[in-house]
Amino acid sequence: MDGPGRAGEILDHFQLDRMRYKWRQWAIYPCNWKVAIEAFLEPYHVAATHTQLLAYADYYAASQQYGLHSVSKYDAREDKFKMAQASGTVRAGKGEDARISTYELIRENYETVMNTASTETLVKAASRLVDELPENTTPAECIDHWLKSAKADDAARGVIWPDIPPEIQAESGLAWGLFPNQNILHGVTFASPAYRVRPYGDDPNRCIFEAYALERFPDGEEPETKWVFAEPTRDNWGPVLEQDFNNMEFVQKGMKSSGFRGALPNPHQEQKVINLHRCLAAFMEGRGAPRILDESS
Repeated sequence: MDGPGRAGEILDHFQLDRMRYKWRQWAIYPCNWKVAIEAFLEPYHVAATHTQLLAYADYYAASQQYGLHSVSKYDAREDKFKMAQASGTVRAGKGEDARISTYELIRENYETVMNTASTETLVKAASRLVDELPENTTPAECIDHWLKSAKADDAARGVIWPDIPPEIQAESGLAWGLFPNQNILHGVTFASPAYRVRPYGDDPNRCIFEAYALERFPDGEEPETKWVFAEPTRDNWGPVLEQDFNNMEFVQKGMKSSGFRGALPNPHQEQKVINLHRCLAAFMEGRGAPRILDESS
């Protein structure tokens, strides 16, 4: 089996080794570990699971396999949204005024996903767009100004952004599924939320679910953190992860239904899910390999 390969080459540009924990916590959840990690391997579920987010952006996605690993990315279909940053969370929001919609999108992500998927610097810089740019600013102009402002704000407090070529930014996408059990959503100065899921002993109906946030901090200002056990509730994990937990519970139940023939992953949006199971089957010498479903069943 191969190592990090191209996935490692791309993520090296983001210098994750210079980021530090912002927070980290774990839970024991009543579903198989593969069900849990699958819940975060694609944005395909957003339209049904996180319907409140649809007011701020479109969540149509693409996905691609890189050996053991794989990436998902937002797949912008309108020309005005097609730019290097469009594949990740730091992107323009939909709406008549890009200055307002971009701020609303990044704020909603940040506040409802446990202060992740962005940074406080990026959110504050986005909040100023409506004051710093004219009404007719295009999404591309809005993103360019926003990132330059946030980069300057971070530099002033001692956080220096890595230089990432536009082609790497575009290829890096939204989030990487790292075989066998991690998924990391990343940006220039953050890698969060990130998830790692492990089996709970030999119990196939439970798992150890871990989540953490990484961020670049000024030297000497890194927060002190430790792994904290947190029951999987809204108060502990926020509204978006609460929705994901509910989804995981029902997927686990549905897979045990007598009417479940097998999963039918979307070939455009769920290559990460497909790749996970293909690589697991190879690791297990063919056991559990994907198969063609019997159309008569």
